[in-house]
Amino acid sequence: MSKKFLAAVILVTFFFPAGINAQTLQLPDFKFTARSYILVDEDSGEILADKSADEVMPMASLTKLMTALVVLESKIDWNKKIKVQKADVALDKTIMPGEEVTTSTLLALSLIPSSNNATNALVRAAGFNTKDFVAKMNKKAIDFDLTATHFVEPTGIDPHNVSTARDVAQLSRIALANKQIRDIASRPELNWTGTGTKGKKFVRLVKNTNRLLDDSVTSHPTYRIIGSKTGHIEEGGYSLMVFAQSKNRRRLIAVVLGATNHFARFQEVDELLEWAARMLKPLSHIAINYRFEFVRIQNDILRAKVRC
Repeated sequence: MSKKFLAAVILVTFFFPAGINAQTLQLPDFKFTARSYILVDEDSGEILADKSADEVMPMASLTKLMTALVVLESKIDWNKKIKVQKADVALDKTIMPGEEVTTSTLLALSLIPSSNNATNALVRAAGFNTKDFVAKMNKKAIDFDLTATHFVEPTGIDPHNVSTARDVAQLSRIALANKQIRDIASRPELNWTGTGTKGKKFVRLVKNTNRLLDDSVTSHPTYRIIGSKTGHIEEGGYSLMVFAQSKNRRRLIAVVLGATNHFARFQEVDELLEWAARMLKPLSHIAINYRFEFVRIQNDILRAKVRC
């Protein structure tokens, strides 16, 4: 057999059909209020369902996923104590000026109850002014190929922080690959400690803004949540991203943007995840794409690497 023929054979993509994929799933008629949504099978990369997934919209506090990624690159001291300043306040009362907490608590407050004040204090603790920090956020958006995503500030309260359901799904995949973010973003609540304005220690409890976490962590019938983030501003409606794993071990990313009310976003993401978890076969049964990439031939020996 000639070298050229061997190379041609090895470059073929082999596909062994075995499981349900996006082409064979029977989509229900979703009656959603969301202006845009997407459901992605993370294991295959297939889009299982979507509507207006490339419509550019305000992303609200989903912004904080990118903020967390940029902060984590800054080599911040997570035990350092930071006092919240008046300049950090942005439509939020979770933590107030004069109160002091560690930077690790600021990150948790940014992602669990979605505190804007904590987010601004965290950016300052990382050693950035807002302009420079936002420049880093937009640089990362380019690096991640989030072509429709743009930031003007780190909290999400400005409607000019924009993205699409498709970009948010990609950003979420990257952010939740980070264990520190994933561990925080999957927690239903947070007991946190701080020092008050008069130097007295306090302990407070805050709930995650994602109401689905209460059920999924304990006894949800079809999936558990790996990580999530909510978002809401008047100009963009109510939004939610959930990264979940079904009981049959399929990983799913669901994003809804622009739902009409607080409860609709939870109901609509839950409906997407429930449907996919019921319809998709276990991971061990799905089709696997093996791509053999030709590297070189030396002394009549074919060298190749395998990608799955």
